[in-house]
Amino acid sequence: MALIWKLSAALGCVLAVLAGGAGSRIVQPVRAADAVITVTSTLDDTGDDVPECPSDTLCTLRQAIETANADGSDDLLHIVFDPAIFPLVEPATIEITGQALPALSRSNAAIDGSGAGVILTGPTLTGPEANGVAITGTASGVAGLQFVDFAAACIFLEGVDTFAGVHAEGSRNRLDDCAIGILATGAGAKIRGNVIGMKPADPATPAMQTGVVAAAADVVIGGVVPPIPAYNAIGNVPSAIVVGRGAGDAFSGVVVRHNLIGESYERMAAPVDTAVLIDHPSNATLVADNAIHNAGTGIAIVADVNGMTTAGNTLTGNTYEGLRGLAIDLGFDGLRNPNDDGDADNGPNTFLNFPVLTTSSQSLLAGTACANCRVTLYGASHVPGTNSDFPLSPIIGGDVFADDTGQFSIASPLVSPGDWLMGIATDAAGNTSEFSPSVYVGAGTVQCGNIALQPGWNLVGYFGSTTSLESSALPQAITAAHSLVGGSYASWFPGGPSTLSFLQTGEPYWFYSDTLAALDGGISLSTALPVELSEGWNDFVYIGAAVDVADALAPLGDSWSALYRFDNDGNAPGRWQSYGGPDTPGFAHAFKAMQPCTAFRILMLSDQTFVPLAP
Repeated sequence: MALIWKLSAALGCVLAVLAGGAGSRIVQPVRAADAVITVTSTLDDTGDDVPECPSDTLCTLRQAIETANADGSDDLLHIVFDPAIFPLVEPATIEITGQALPALSRSNAAIDGSGAGVILTGPTLTGPEANGVAITGTASGVAGLQFVDFAAACIFLEGVDTFAGVHAEGSRNRLDDCAIGILATGAGAKIRGNVIGMKPADPATPAMQTGVVAAAADVVIGGVVPPIPAYNAIGNVPSAIVVGRGAGDAFSGVVVRHNLIGESYERMAAPVDTAVLIDHPSNATLVADNAIHNAGTGIAIVADVNGMTTAGNTLTGNTYEGLRGLAIDLGFDGLRNPNDDGDADNGPNTFLNFPVLTTSSQSLLAGTACANCRVTLYGASHVPGTNSDFPLSPIIGGDVFADDTGQFSIASPLVSPGDWLMGIATDAAGNTSEFSPSVYVGAGTVQCGNIALQPGWNLVGYFGSTTSLESSALPQAITAAHSLVGGSYASWFPGGPSTLSFLQTGEPYWFYSDTLAALDGGISLSTALPVELSEGWNDFVYIGAAVDVADALAPLGDSWSALYRFDNDGNAPGRWQSYGGPDTPGFAHAFKAMQPCTAFRILMLSDQTFVPLAP
């Protein structure tokens, strides 16, 4: 598919003489009424005696570029490739030898391989000028070519408003084994429809270090309208997209949008170390609506260097999958920055504080952020008991603005109990924070009711009102009650000497029952119930969120070493079930979750106040 150009009726005749004394090269004119120069040769003759263009069989790409540059008009012009010489199903290779191709300096021109099969390679070229194609003319560009093995950039966009690739099947550039896929130093460059680095690389010595570098104002990498598939697919490189080059004059306005990073269009993994790196001297970059997969770091903003900072960078609407590190890393240090009071910092994106969810239930999400900041909540990929969570995609209705005091809330959010959420904040200047730690979404309440007792011993929670055992109306089937306190038992026996006098609501007890019996009672709580745990063995009732044990006990850190549950299911009464300790492998766990209203036994290494996750 060719690029669509509004071709002029006639370009006119152009004759240019390139000075050089003996052996001067004559560049033939484009024929009147032609808006196309057709490459008809796979050769790259850089000598003095070169064929002219047009030619049915001898027009080289080098000569075609020189012929286009010699045309002084501003009419639209194509350099295309004869599909008989460059068949689409079996691409032909042009090997650039001796010296790099001349830059396309003519304005409003395109090197267009759409509908043909063209591979451009330069394995013998060396030095910083060893680019595949350089575009210096205003509003000119290249599309539909394959580039392989150039020591510098596959495509160098130096002119103003240049372009690389077109988002249309057959017009995408495919780039591999160059130091940089596309380098844009001209303002307003448009980079879209390129497939970069998808040839699997040797992880030890990747040939391509960077997919795209934007080093000028208003460069657009991708596009505004969502494409199918994404505008650019970039993978198998250490850095997929870099904005800035660490030095030079300040610029702003770069847009990175609707790109697929770390994965091919065919959904094959193409890992990257960093998906988007924002460097000095850039500011006010928009990174939005990109699919970032299989990355070590999603989006990073470098730390301040020699007084230079980069700020005003808005990072929103991106989706993540298979991250190995932070989704957003301010300072590019691999660590989440803690929130601080006042939040008036210098540094990348001013080290803006992330939002804090103080209420997280299926009926209400609420929390705090910077005053008047936009808060965006994401569903999270959660691994129990680890710090490796990362955001997935924004939840529906999860965009909200904090008020003047920094408070925000979302009533009846589209979330479910068991979900995990992370959030970012963006201030009025466009600075976006790092993601918050993940937060569990609860049901909002926990209800504990009657307890069924099996014949024999039962370790259960008591949910009736506080009552005296001397005057209680416990079922007659209960013939003993014990409570573990401070490492020793307090006991009650009907009609006998007792050291246990009262049953307290929400406390664990051992009851011995002669037959099946029911222990009446019920409580309903919307907050977790803290528990005081002492060094040594403790029985406790868990009243909190129904979550994996690793998540439930995360607040205890490494201060515990063993957890047990007493099974009262009626099938095998009196059976201890072991979870083990923090380092016990998963296959050895007899149970996985902490269920509310259930009694447990835990071995503590120190005194701790245990505050479960809110239900």
